[in-house]
Amino acid sequence: MVEKRSDYRKKSQKKKWQRLTSAFGDDHESGNSAVDVNPDFLRDEPKRHADHQDFNDQQFGGETRKEEARNFKANRLKRRLNWAIGITLVLIVLVLLALFYL
Repeated sequence: MVEKRSDYRKKSQKKKWQRLTSAFGDDHESGNSAVDVNPDFLRDEPKRHADHQDFNDQQFGGETRKEEARNFKANRLKRRLNWAIGITLVLIVLVLLALFYL
């Protein structure tokens, strides 16, 4: 029986992934996970603030400001949408009046 094209593609994809994973898997399996890094690019340990709790409170305060800004923008958009709907309705009425009475 002849092999279908879809079967052939599945096999080739499996082989491709096996080659790819084996290329990466060899380094991790051998335990050679140490990487030689330039010391200039190493990060320092994060410094802890003495008033760490105050810092967290400021972060949460920022979230409420974001929510307030989002609510303000939503209300402004609602107002504009209501005006646009009202103007559209008035224009429709004017067009109907012009069609039937002129």
